[in-house]
Amino acid sequence: MSEWVDEEECAKEEIEEQEKKEKLKQVDTSNTGYIVVAKVAGPLADRSLGKEKDKVVESAAVSLGTKYSKGQLECLLRQFNWNLNDMLMELKETGGKGMDVSEMKNTEPKRARCVGHIASKKHDEKAIRKFKKTAIYKLVFALMEKGDSDMSIIRACRGTKFPSSSAMKAIQLIRSEIVQGLDLKSSAPCAKTSGICQVSQGAMLACGHFRCSAHWDHLLSSKIKDGTECLVAKCNTLVCTKNHNHSWKEGCFCEERVPREVFCKTVSSPDLLKKYEQLALKNFKDHSRASGLVKCPNLQCGYWWKRQTKTTIDTIFCNCETAFCFLCGLRDHDPLPCDNAKDWQSRSQEDVQTKIWRELNTATCPNEKCGVTIERYITNDDHCLHMVCSQCKYHWCWACRRRFKVGGTDANHDSYYKCRYYQSGSVGKDVEKRERILQESQMYKFYHNREEECEEDINQLKQLSQQLRDEVSKAPDLEFLNDAVKMLITATERKKILNPVAFYSACDAKKTLFEFQLKLMEKQYDYLLTILTKPKATPSEQRAHQKQIQLQLSMEAQKRPQRRHSGLIGLAKTILRSKEAKTPPPAKPNALLKLKLSKSKPVMRSVDQYRENKEKIIEATKSISDFFHKLFKMVREGKLVTILKGPDPENKEWYCRKCQRRNTFGKGVCECAWTDTKTSK
Repeated sequence: MSEWVDEEECAKEEIEEQEKKEKLKQVDTSNTGYIVVAKVAGPLADRSLGKEKDKVVESAAVSLGTKYSKGQLECLLRQFNWNLNDMLMELKETGGKGMDVSEMKNTEPKRARCVGHIASKKHDEKAIRKFKKTAIYKLVFALMEKGDSDMSIIRACRGTKFPSSSAMKAIQLIRSEIVQGLDLKSSAPCAKTSGICQVSQGAMLACGHFRCSAHWDHLLSSKIKDGTECLVAKCNTLVCTKNHNHSWKEGCFCEERVPREVFCKTVSSPDLLKKYEQLALKNFKDHSRASGLVKCPNLQCGYWWKRQTKTTIDTIFCNCETAFCFLCGLRDHDPLPCDNAKDWQSRSQEDVQTKIWRELNTATCPNEKCGVTIERYITNDDHCLHMVCSQCKYHWCWACRRRFKVGGTDANHDSYYKCRYYQSGSVGKDVEKRERILQESQMYKFYHNREEECEEDINQLKQLSQQLRDEVSKAPDLEFLNDAVKMLITATERKKILNPVAFYSACDAKKTLFEFQLKLMEKQYDYLLTILTKPKATPSEQRAHQKQIQLQLSMEAQKRPQRRHSGLIGLAKTILRSKEAKTPPPAKPNALLKLKLSKSKPVMRSVDQYRENKEKIIEATKSISDFFHKLFKMVREGKLVTILKGPDPENKEWYCRKCQRRNTFGKGVCECAWTDTKTSK
């Protein structure tokens, strides 16, 4: 007899397996295709990263064969910022021509002449004494005492109508005397044999130029002391035979790179060799993303990740709970492209904001004979367009940059506060540029404020997560609350990413659908939050409450009569009176706002209510997870929104999800907040 099988149980098991697969697809935190290379910053991490660097060099050696040594391959990889694919493509197209590293020679000579050796001509002492009395010798000697280089000395001699050959002769003579005076002939292996010595006593580059170990040690040690110049150290042997000013651009000096093997063989100081290894490793770390390595952007984390296999997932979820992009190294910005994410981050820098402020608040005088830069300070009560140049006394309009005249037969403006040219659109290019920058700055400020609101929501939800964690530790049957709060935090982080997406979105037919989906997202988000907390703690109501408080304070400030000396003097008087009365001074409007907003924190419901709403919470958690998965998938595929490289100039309005009204970006608060404030009164 065949065993009896319960079909309902089998169906339930299949459904559960499908749900598990869908969850893995929605949030893939397993980091498939990535492995951890280093965990803690320090010597162990440097050792493991050094091994990865050697692996990249070995893979390049396998691709190119025995044409180059490992040190030469390392020099080549530095030229291409450790991008092996770019290096191989360049070598394939050019055949190695134009590279700073040439192919190795199969056989090396047993003996060679050291290019650093300076021969002293003792046989012609009378000619040397006669040459020392010349003006060029004295000039070269004075310039060498100052510390000038050979090229600067040759240029100075040519400027005084001396031939370059005489200048080079004087330089060689002075150097030979310095060498003899310091008694360095015995320390260099090439000095005893008139510059010719065994190749084993030094190192020969692929270009054929040889130096003894003493000259290499002196040259490379100075390069290591200078810093990162040792990584691009070159042969620097004069190869030009023409009588002219020798320069690097004309190719007068040999540009063969000095590989690692020469450093390890000739540098005598172990401390300098250690410093060279550290500089080489630092260069690899700075450009490690091209070779498949990336560090977690969290400064307190020391994890290094490596892309092991080809994968379409570019987001890495580090063990420190930091999600970041592998391609650009920034925090997780999926589905926003990396170029847009970098541009969005650069807009918050002080230099960019200062440049925007200058474009909006300064202008040059329209008078062609003047051209002085004028700053205009705009307050909330003063919007006068009449400007007078302080230098040439030229009257002009701030809006259209034309001559300003009100009243009379030659009047071209009807009022000090309105401009007919600006309203009709007949303005110059500088005014159009200013309007475009103003629109972009208002648009960026609006979405940046929304991003900061999401950050505040995340901090509040983390507080709620800590409270719920304490309750779950006492009652294990409430484990579903942790999953719900984690999903809320993840949803808030994804809401934060959607703000720059909306900033770079095109103003087309897809925009209305995108805004409608965002409205549905807010509904599901607030619904889950109202089940977990008391109704007053929802972020949307908190933000509406903030706007109402701000509007109330602004209305009270407008109604308040302005007094004379109501600045620092009045504030000082109130502080002195409060000290006498032993009471705190009255708070400013910003302080009142913070005081009122500090009371609106997430408040837990009772444990019995959580148990009653268990099915609702689980269902709402699943629905919001599915919704965000579908929403981000549609954004990635371009079905829901068209992401441009920059903000769309036609995008001039934002959509209020509460009253379904459109407002300009200059208005950060919708009119529905005003009506709520009036009705509350």
